[in-house]
Amino acid sequence: MVRPIIDIESPHDDSLRTLFVELKSSMTAMSSSDVIDYQLSVDVSSPSATTFVARVDGKAVGTGSLVRHSGGVAEAKRLFTEPAYRKHGIGRSILRHISSLAASEGFKELVMVTDAKLDDSIAFAEKAGFSRREKILDHAPSKHSIFFAKTLP
Repeated sequence: MVRPIIDIESPHDDSLRTLFVELKSSMTAMSSSDVIDYQLSVDVSSPSATTFVARVDGKAVGTGSLVRHSGGVAEAKRLFTEPAYRKHGIGRSILRHISSLAASEGFKELVMVTDAKLDDSIAFAEKAGFSRREKILDHAPSKHSIFFAKTLP
């Protein structure tokens, strides 16, 4: 059984660059350009963002960031787990950390976006309790994107 250690880390850590390159590569192969641009648009090193990293035996194998918006809304961005480590609950654990931090800071809703072609990502969001929305934040509806939202406790 894979037992990751998940903690808040700087997105500038060299070991994360490999994950971010893999994320961009997988998105380029499977996603439309507007989804790629959106997912990579936020500077996860800004003060409004917190990045979580999952490590197994010291190796960074998963990541995800909490991005704070106004109006009681937080966003889960750049959720990614190395393919060899998927189906072990790592992404789910990272998302729980993001959700817990957002709730502890008083956010009422957590939103996320995925590409309409990524069936695994859509299923992941739905299993995590997210519901589809026509629109989130200031994003117009798109045939390439699926918008999700979840009420936080």
